[in-house]
Amino acid sequence: MKKLVLATLATVTLLSATTSAYAANFPGACTREYDPTPYITKEGKLVYAPNQCIADLWAEQGK
Repeated sequence: MKKLVLATLATVTLLSATTSAYAANFPGACTREYDPTPYITKEGKLVYAPNQCIADLWAEQGK
């Protein structure tokens, strides 16, 4: 029983570590941090982007 618990714990730990290794970390990739940033659309309307990276992306796309 003890071996089963340890094996399960090790598996969960390894899976969580490998999942984070595949997170987008290349230049231009936006994180999932939530830090509301004001953004003015091309129509002049004030909206809030989830973070500064998304606001910059919207500006590049002309939204």
